[in-house]
Amino acid sequence: MTNSNDKAGVVAISADQGRIDYAAERARAQFNVEEMRAFLLGGPDRAAKMALAYRIIERDPILSFQLEGGHPFDMTRPELRAKYESSK
Repeated sequence: MTNSNDKAGVVAISADQGRIDYAAERARAQFNVEEMRAFLLGGPDRAAKMALAYRIIERDPILSFQLEGGHPFDMTRPELRAKYESSK
């Protein structure tokens, strides 16, 4: 039986550590990332269509996920609190 106060194996992650640098992850990959993407999406044609759809969404001002002050998913808790406190 383990002690409830025992923190062995628990790793504290700060908000900044939680952000993932996807470009760095892709650069470290030991396989062809584009081939994996095509495989996961059902072939190169579907991967190209998905990439086109993402570009259309990113460029559309209504569909874009670029919100004023940043997207809530990209913000730390203190940033979120400050954003919502200022909107009250």
